Amino acid sequence: MHRYKARIRRFRVQTRPKVRSRKRMEFTAVLALVVLAAAAVLTAPRLLSHLPDLSDLAARAYPSAFVMEGVPEALEGAFSAVLGAAQGSPASRAAELRSRHKVVRSVRVSRDWLARRIRFKVELRRPLARVVQGGRGRGYLAIDGEVFTAPEGLFSAPLPEVDLGGADRGERRRLAQCVADLAAGLPSALARMSWAPRLEGWEARLSDGTTVLWGDLRWTGQKAARLRQVLEDAGTAAIPMTADLRYFEDGKIFVRPSLQASL
Repeated sequence: MHRYKARIRRFRVQTRPKVRSRKRMEFTAVLALVVLAAAAVLTAPRLLSHLPDLSDLAARAYPSAFVMEGVPEALEGAFSAVLGAAQGSPASRAAELRSRHKVVRSVRVSRDWLARRIRFKVELRRPLARVVQGGRGRGYLAIDGEVFTAPEGLFSAPLPEVDLGGADRGERRRLAQCVADLAAGLPSALARMSWAPRLEGWEARLSDGTTVLWGDLRWTGQKAARLRQVLEDAGTAAIPMTADLRYFEDGKIFVRPSLQASL
């Protein structure tokens, strides 16, 4: 019996030229995409860093022409100079105006598209008192305790004077609220408030010559009402008096003739 040994034949399959060409193109395309993606990852941060800020783009979209509302004639020149020279968006120009002129309380911005200009509506701070130091005016006190300057004659209404001494911002804010609350609560109009640490707080002088050792700035309304009652009961309207309210917390008020009256 003859045994036949099976022979294994191996066949070599070759891809047709057309298919090989297509595969090479596909590989080249994928490689190109990978290279482009890597280049984008490397260059994107640099490109983004050179792009203009959104606020700059907005600023370029708006014209530089503007109008102002609520600005007194005495301040028009100074405000126009700031808004005209400031760069950036309308909001940043408004912020620059508030930064340069503390008399400005707020600025509202609107766009007049038809006239192609920006409208700045300005609101000024309201002064509660005139700030003095060493006999000289140093500006005005606002309700938030800020001290600001303004052209002479801008505020014509009579105002009390305050000598802030070394009072910090928190104490100035409390003083401003106290002055506002005292506008109609005292026996006569407030003429001056002075920081007097040696007297444990503040000293007030009224327009009728009364001196008040006010102490700290708590219980403003209660102190004013009680002071009015005590002076009326004393019946000394024609005599300058000194009232000591520093012990008001203990329920005590001391009243005596002022030194000028004694003399």
